[in-house]
Amino acid sequence: MSFLDGENDKFSRNRIEECPKCGCRNSQEIRSVFKSDFSNLDKVLDGSFFDFPCEVCGTIIHHVYPFLYVNYNKYVTIQFRPPYTTDSNAYYKKVLEHTENIRKKLLEQTKSTNRKIPKTKQVTTLYDLKEAIFLGEDSKINAKYLKNIKSDIAYQSGLVKRNVFSSNLYFIGRDLDQLKLQTNTDNEVISIPITLFKQYQDKYITKKNKRVNTITKAYQVLVSVVVIAFIVLVILKKIMNI
Repeated sequence: MSFLDGENDKFSRNRIEECPKCGCRNSQEIRSVFKSDFSNLDKVLDGSFFDFPCEVCGTIIHHVYPFLYVNYNKYVTIQFRPPYTTDSNAYYKKVLEHTENIRKKLLEQTKSTNRKIPKTKQVTTLYDLKEAIFLGEDSKINAKYLKNIKSDIAYQSGLVKRNVFSSNLYFIGRDLDQLKLQTNTDNEVISIPITLFKQYQDKYITKKNKRVNTITKAYQVLVSVVVIAFIVLVILKKIMNI
């Protein structure tokens, strides 16, 4: 059952100003919501879904617009908002309306289970969208320390020598015991063992625990010093009164 009662399967029309080659005005079908079971989701994620030919000269026009991604089973909602989108954009407003309606329905559905609905994530590129979908739907992957882990992967795999850094890497899926990442430089897909990912993750968890322990010990020492100073002050006052 669709929470939008089929509304997310409808298209509206958007007028594209001009073909960059012949100047003809073209219309493009706009979809403000994509479900996880959408048949052409792969094309949405690689960007080819947003390509369409000019009605006159056939030149391929590429126009990516705002939309909402929804996975009802995993309770995942992700807003895709291209960098050039303004708050007054009509389709972005539609996306915001859909987001609010869907989350209300999801909250109603989970009232009896006390399940928490994750916050709606907002992304600006299709690479970010692919990663957000994977991280939101794969419960076995902890999203903490991802930037640090990507940096380790970039250095250990030699990608840095090719000017591919952590900011150029995106987690996009898993294949058996391998995690797949994609670069935004040449769309190269690389794989790393999940065990290696967990080693990197454990390293940063250990570092964090050490920092917490250090801060805790420092706090305990500070408290001890304050207590001792207070006791000494009390003793001195008694001595002075004698």
